[in-house]
Amino acid sequence: MSDQKPILIIDGLNLFARSYVVVPVMSSQGHHVGGSVGFIRSLNMLVRKFNPKKVYVCWEGGGSARRRQILPEYKMNRKPLKLNRSKIYEDIPNTKENFNHQVALVTKLIQYIPINQLYVPECEADDIIGYIARYCFKEDEIVIVSMDQDFHQLLSPRIRQWSPSLKKLVNDTYVFEKYGITVENFVTARCFIGDSSDNISGIKGIGFKTLAKRFPELKSNDFVSVNDIIKLCEQRSKNSNLKMYKMYLK
Repeated sequence: MSDQKPILIIDGLNLFARSYVVVPVMSSQGHHVGGSVGFIRSLNMLVRKFNPKKVYVCWEGGGSARRRQILPEYKMNRKPLKLNRSKIYEDIPNTKENFNHQVALVTKLIQYIPINQLYVPECEADDIIGYIARYCFKEDEIVIVSMDQDFHQLLSPRIRQWSPSLKKLVNDTYVFEKYGITVENFVTARCFIGDSSDNISGIKGIGFKTLAKRFPELKSNDFVSVNDIIKLCEQRSKNSNLKMYKMYLK
């Protein structure tokens, strides 16, 4: 990255959930506060590391009603977070009430430091982050903090992603080297692969490597739409016995 101070945009719930799972800190009253403590520690580390000129923490606004209308199963039946605990801390309660209480505590704590928080009713944090990264700071370098692969589609020489799990900056080159597909076409690939974390099923047996092999067009910096892939399937199915082309057309 250049010497320019970036805008730091944090996927609040994503970062909090990681802290909630791995930090077994208890309060003097015997309550689990690891999520809150871990989040503030991570926030401190990120500010020291990137020295940003502005920080935005984006929170979930209750989810997207529009997406649930299209796919009622969207983000349904998610598995509960599994705490990473040794036997010493195995008695720490893992309840929805405790989780929500700690999130509320974090939002109150942030009010006392010079960090912005964003929350839009019926809007996912992903959408808020995507909008402000693309349209609100067009001249600035952006660092998005999240482990969510959905943000790969935003990456560019100006926008990078810090992965707390990998502990590294992810850029458009990383995405191409790992998946064989450019960031411009990452979302198109997802339309066929699906996303199990959001309960969106894809075509069985199809992954990034298969897509990249059968549709080298996805390696281009030019956007390839879902309709483009379907048209390619129609053309190639005429001269090929590969079942996958027909699977895409169902």
